[in-house]
Amino acid sequence: MSEIYIDRFYNHFSKNARVDHKPLTVGKSYLMRYNMVLPYSVSKDQNALSVVYSNSNSNSKIITPGASSRFGKNQYMVLNPGTDWELIGSQNERMDILSFILPEEITSKFYFGFDASEIQLLDSPFDHKSSSSFFVENIYNANYSVLGTLLQEIFSRSNSEEYHYSDPNEIVFELLDKLFTDQLEGLKKINSIKGKKKSTKKEVFKRLLIARDYIHDNFESHMICIQELSMACGLSEYHLYDSFKLIFQKTPHQYINQLRMQKAKEYCVLGKMSISDISGRLLFTDLASFSKLFKKTYGVPPSKFLEK
Repeated sequence: MSEIYIDRFYNHFSKNARVDHKPLTVGKSYLMRYNMVLPYSVSKDQNALSVVYSNSNSNSKIITPGASSRFGKNQYMVLNPGTDWELIGSQNERMDILSFILPEEITSKFYFGFDASEIQLLDSPFDHKSSSSFFVENIYNANYSVLGTLLQEIFSRSNSEEYHYSDPNEIVFELLDKLFTDQLEGLKKINSIKGKKKSTKKEVFKRLLIARDYIHDNFESHMICIQELSMACGLSEYHLYDSFKLIFQKTPHQYINQLRMQKAKEYCVLGKMSISDISGRLLFTDLASFSKLFKKTYGVPPSKFLEK
């Protein structure tokens, strides 16, 4: 990690660092990386969009009006314009954070280009457009989305000297493109959820994301049942089953088996484990059921796959 981030806030737009906790300047764009002991509050332009990514093994929390959520390693959160936020870590706990604070001046350029027709882009190339889009404010695991993958890449690239000479506007446009790709897909899914109120649909979607992340975090450690998932995400068993299938096109059990097969393929490619060991590692009760599902998924039994 570059030393310019230690105990200071480095803004890649202005190419300078500061050590104070003064409120951010209204209307100014920030692409900040900082490694320090928190808390850290953000007071910003009410029209600014925020994206915050953490690469810290910590017991920190991100606090927004009316909510407090654990915020740990490889997680990110999108915060709508008008949402102030605060990061709080344990005493003397250091956090490594990447954050984007994007006022309407810069986001409106993207919104116009994203929605405009080719004729509009040619006739009025410098127009701006305000957006009424509001994103699902939730703690996301960066491994499971297009935007998360990009944030991981940006964080990694920001450790190199070359990154300090990159154009932050290009990075922001890349970020907004991935954000809209992710969120528009999410909003389509939200609209397909049963319910009259949009706020209710969003809450169901957030709980389904909790269930999905719970599966990803635990499917290799023990067999996950619908009752356990129900308790983890706060939805009834049938509501979870029905909504999960609607959003992810698979039942929770089918989704878990998909992950098990993806992991089985990875282990086969590595070639360091026997088929029996892979089967046991992925919690199959017998080798026959593992081989049957593997062949159904990939068209060949695991023994043939290992021979390739």
